[in-house]
Amino acid sequence: MGRRKLNKTPREIERQKKKWFGEERNAKRREKYRKDREYRRKVAMKNRINYQVANGVLDSSDLPSFSALSSIGEVRSFDKGSYTVSELCFTTEELAEALGGYTKHSLYGWQREEQLPRPIYHCHDLTRQKVYTLPEASAMVEIFREHRKVKKYYSKRDIRTTTQLFEVIELIRSKVE
Repeated sequence: MGRRKLNKTPREIERQKKKWFGEERNAKRREKYRKDREYRRKVAMKNRINYQVANGVLDSSDLPSFSALSSIGEVRSFDKGSYTVSELCFTTEELAEALGGYTKHSLYGWQREEQLPRPIYHCHDLTRQKVYTLPEASAMVEIFREHRKVKKYYSKRDIRTTTQLFEVIELIRSKVE
């Protein structure tokens, strides 16, 4: 059985309304916000981030630079083993951040469902992760930037964007070989 719902007296109802909607609600927080400039700045930043996460809106000016996001490592081809060069490379996690606040788990899901090309290069540092090269990552970011002008999220039904991603990455990889 569940809890019994007791009828409240008019006095209890009035007290509850005052607590929920009255002047005392969040009084300490409001006072701190009014007096403390640093607290106001933190609240504004937190609200901005929450808005961007909720709506999937990150402008190119909000994105960190590629050099700040990427690892510099020795990149080797997954297939042939002959392509070795030191250049900027992006792990799936770094690419997720560069695309605008996605998680690496989102990108892994897209790779599994063939919505995003899988990385074919290995970065031979301590982690030995599969990585995207700088031209691949910058092309993907540009395609996603154009996609976000039309739609705020990426789904299976975005066949045009998926096709663009695979065509551009295939073109970039064919130039390397």
